[in-house]
Formats: sequence, C-alpha cells, structure tokens
Amino acid sequence: MDHQDLGEIDAFDDNNNRFRAYADLYTWDNGLVVKDWRNVVRIANVKVADLIAQSGTQAPSAATAIIKLMARAQDRLPNISSVKDCFYVNRTVASHLRLAALDKSSAAVTIEPAINQFGNNIHQLTFLGTPVKIMDVILNTEATVS
Repeated sequence: MDHQDLGEIDAFDDNNNRFRAYADLYTWDNGLVVKDWRNVVRIANVKVADLIAQSGTQAPSAATAIIKLMARAQDRLPNISSVKDCFYVNRTVASHLRLAALDKSSAAVTIEPAINQFGNNIHQLTFLGTPVKIMDVILNTEATVS
C-alpha cells in the first residue's frame, strides 16, 4: 500500500462551485500468497484442439488425458484432508469435463446438486469429490511451459 499526500487542491462540487480541499492518493497492489507451495499443482500444456476432438493427447486412452492428469494432480498433494482443494479451469476445459460427466462410462467426474452463496440450487461440477470452478482469466492461448 502506498500513500501520496497531494496537499491542497482546487475541487468542485455538484454545482461546479470551487473550493479548497486536501487530497491524498492511495494505491494498493494486491496479491495472493500461497501458504504452502506443496498444496498447489498446475496442469499445463493441454492441447485444446485435442481436447475438443477427444483425440491425440486428449484421447480417453492417452496418458496425458485431462482426467488422468487431474487424478495425478490430486495424488501430488501431501495431505488432502488439511486443505480445501479445488480445480480452477477455463470454460473450454469445464465444458469438456461436463461432457465427460454426462458420458455414462465416466463416474469420476460428476455433476452434484449444491447451493450457492445466495441459497440458489446449482449443479456443481466435481472431479472425485473436488469442486471444479470456472476462471475466465485462464486462457487457452498461454505459451507452452517447457
């Protein structure tokens, strides 16, 4: 948090009458702190075209299929009972996970009835009991992580 004293300035009210006022400028750079880095897993380099086509790296039998990567991500957490786990995905991945949930051969991904913060009934997408939440800031166009 940063504070800058601007001193006295000319200010105007709603009727455009001038008056003197003290002015201050506050800026605040917020951030997120991860308490324990071992409780975070990132799944990167998902080929969106393969995910949409359900082929190549995202074929159901592929070792790199998103469902298999999500299961491996859960296994990397040191103590899942001590954290409030959640998967954050973009709309494309959420849509394909929802389609996987509707496929009768997949019971790992489910759509469960829930209640949101406003008391409204919703259907929460989960993976093996872990909520899947949509974050629009996660892009399909990110550079490949090497």
